[in-house]
Amino acid sequence: ISLKDFDINVSGSQTGDYVFKAQKLVVYEPDQLQIVMKWEQPLTGTEQLTIHVFDTTKLTDKSGNQLSRTTLTARLNKLDYMDETTTQVVSILGSSTSATFTGGVSLMYVVSLLAGFSLSPLWTMINTVQILYYMMLFNVSF
Repeated sequence: ISLKDFDINVSGSQTGDYVFKAQKLVVYEPDQLQIVMKWEQPLTGTEQLTIHVFDTTKLTDKSGNQLSRTTLTARLNKLDYMDETTTQVVSILGSSTSATFTGGVSLMYVVSLLAGFSLSPLWTMINTVQILYYMMLFNVSF
């Protein structure tokens, strides 16, 4: 089986034809098949993919049953057409953003705990120093 056994069409909200190139066909098992495509323009995620199979005898499942339909349709998910580089970048950015957010929240929690316990004696000390300083300015005999 090869890419020449398929007719691939994409339709959607874009005016004009969608420009893409079917790069390779990957067969994982007798009943699992992947077509890798490269897109020349950005997609919105609402496009419909139609694959017409010319010869259904070439596609069989593990039991030897042939494909029952010659035309397969599916809606493209936004993640279905991301290339490997974009997927890796998004994955790295997502994990680093998650780690930064978790670290920031944890740090703020620890700081609020430390500040809650340590600021009370600090304010008491500052108030005491102020009172002692102002007592020297008053001309009061004890």
